[in-house]
Amino acid sequence: MIFSAISGSAPATTAAIGAILIPAMVRQGYDKAFATSIAVSAGVLGPLIPPSIAFVIWGIVAEQSIGRLFLSGIVPGLAIALGLLIVCYFHAKRHNVPRMDKATPQDMVQAITRGKWALLSPVVVLGGIYGGAFTPTEAAAVSCVYALLVGLFIERQLAWRDLPRMLLAAARTSGLVIAIIAVSTAFGVLIAQEQIAVQFATWLSEQVKEKWMALAGLNIAFFLLAAVMDEIAIMVILGPMLIAIANKFGLDPIHFGAIIVTNVSIGMAAPPIGYCLFVGMAISGVSLGKLSKAIWPQIGVMLVVLFLTTYIPEFALIFQPAKR
Repeated sequence: MIFSAISGSAPATTAAIGAILIPAMVRQGYDKAFATSIAVSAGVLGPLIPPSIAFVIWGIVAEQSIGRLFLSGIVPGLAIALGLLIVCYFHAKRHNVPRMDKATPQDMVQAITRGKWALLSPVVVLGGIYGGAFTPTEAAAVSCVYALLVGLFIERQLAWRDLPRMLLAAARTSGLVIAIIAVSTAFGVLIAQEQIAVQFATWLSEQVKEKWMALAGLNIAFFLLAAVMDEIAIMVILGPMLIAIANKFGLDPIHFGAIIVTNVSIGMAAPPIGYCLFVGMAISGVSLGKLSKAIWPQIGVMLVVLFLTTYIPEFALIFQPAKR
């Protein structure tokens, strides 16, 4: 959740945190498929916790305030994070995952002292973003350079000879994600050419008269599309039609933006080709079948949060500035 406030991207969050915590969870007694499913599902927080690439895209498509859209993702993101914590707790109880020794105040001080340079990374990145020194995209490069400098010259846990291996590993993970995006984009082009999604949206706006039924239909369609299609392509291709439907039913545009981004975020962790699934598989080596089976409790949590976000507008609007 904290890293999501730095990256703004679900695959980046899964890759960065999963590479460290999936092996750590396995060492502590968690099943590898479950550990991977947690890293994959927690990656969904990337587009919800601001700053968020998905909210920027939707803000441009819908011509809405990106700052207000950022605020609309806070409660859904926190709710998903809480739900994932609960899933972890009951999984650990059910499977008798060994408890770690309780940390003493001295242990905490030592850990913070040892990790002070790593803990400064979010401060540098977020301080630079909110201070206007660099954009969220540039922050990724700043974070990478900072980590290299600390690893090479301060902590000295990296050696120059390690860099080719690290770059190759990063290229493999990036290449995997790019390949999925390429296939999803091609599928999006096919959907656009055949006007399947547009025809569905038109039918929905013409045939469904109740707002709650229209929202349910949109959520179902989005969940299915986002599981097989690039989220940016969905928002760009269907954006004008979706905005027309929202206007027809009198939906608040910021609330509607939160529904859209929550939907596409869930899709990135949903089988069969959610981006984060394949990032998690590349890190852990778990098969798609095992990972898909392990992740359904987390998907269930996300769908509950989506339902609350859809039908309780305050979920998205509670932090909105007061109207003057």
